[in-house]
Amino acid sequence: MGKLVNHPCSPYALAWATNSIMAAGCDRRIIAYGKEVHVLQTFDYSRDPQELEFTTAAASPGGQSVVLGSYDRLRVFNRSPQRSIWEEAKPKEIANLYTITALAWKRDGSRLCVGTLCGGVEQFDCCLRRSIYKNKFELTYVGPSQVIVKNLSSGTPVVLKSHYGYEVEEVKILGKERYLVAHTSDTLLLGDLNTNRLSEGGEGTDFYQVRARLAMLEKNYKLAEMILLEQGHPALENLCWSYYQWLMDTQQEQRADELQESQGDGLAAISLYLKAGLPAKAAWLVLSREELLANTELVEHITAALIKGELYERADDLFEKIHNPQQALECYRKGNAFMKAVELARLAFPVEVVKLEEAWGDHLVQQKQLDAAINHYIEASFARCSIKAIEAALGARQWKKAIYILDLQDRNTASK
Repeated sequence: MGKLVNHPCSPYALAWATNSIMAAGCDRRIIAYGKEVHVLQTFDYSRDPQELEFTTAAASPGGQSVVLGSYDRLRVFNRSPQRSIWEEAKPKEIANLYTITALAWKRDGSRLCVGTLCGGVEQFDCCLRRSIYKNKFELTYVGPSQVIVKNLSSGTPVVLKSHYGYEVEEVKILGKERYLVAHTSDTLLLGDLNTNRLSEGGEGTDFYQVRARLAMLEKNYKLAEMILLEQGHPALENLCWSYYQWLMDTQQEQRADELQESQGDGLAAISLYLKAGLPAKAAWLVLSREELLANTELVEHITAALIKGELYERADDLFEKIHNPQQALECYRKGNAFMKAVELARLAFPVEVVKLEEAWGDHLVQQKQLDAAINHYIEASFARCSIKAIEAALGARQWKKAIYILDLQDRNTASK
């Protein structure tokens, strides 16, 4: 034990804050002492007739704020990291609170409890501001250097804090809403919401590997690659492969194939698309690349997956592109893409047009589109579909059209 300093009066209000000891008492003066126990700042209220003696003090858990209690009043001081001084906020005056005898902060710094000589207990919300991030997270700034990130669905909070005392300027949630990334003037804060692990990177925000990692978290693979290429990074290929492996290990096949596609590896991307159950994306990629379209075995594999998934219209686009009209027509028919089927049949299989028009009409009847079905039955053939055309007209309450169709039929058809 030893003496630190002689204070002018009994320091009833005493708090150990960031880089300072705050002391106050009956002389109505607040003094901030530095590490070497020299006076840093003095706040003198001895000439304020409304102010009485200071009775208690408490520093926030992060040490960035100090609250001092007196009679009917709370005085709040916040540490400014940029100016390295204490700044006074607007005092909180509460009539009939009387002498404040006890102060206690919630461990995360978001609440302050106040006890009084008369036995009263008051609780105050101490946040600087709140915001909602993508309707999924609540960001509560409890101090310049501390933010509470709460998952709105689970209610789980994570405290993000700059241990250097720097003001947190921006908070982002990246990587499938798992990772926290925050900037201060001189540091980078990183956090894992799943494991609740937090760290701070010093003056490393401009280091190219940190910038590359942030770009990858934001799905900007091209920017990450450009940053590494500019630095001539020898492990660029290994870094990309590690990221690709991580995507596969975490069952993010779609992102993995997008990465492969962005790097020009079409075959690998198609393989991943098919593995992820996305044959339509694989077909789109093949249709956009002539060298892949020439791979007959690959195209057959994709069309088989499309047909299995009942994605007939995409399969027939692929068949038509490789000049297989028979398979394309069959897929158009199975996918109920009758407009494309009729157009193709008129060019390649004219005899099939009548059957397709009838099938088109049948499909429209099933969809309760009776009025639209009539014309397709007429296009098919009066001999084949006259009864269907009349029934559709009657069902659609198109009386004049039904009479018109009847007039075109011979007596045998009309008598039926």
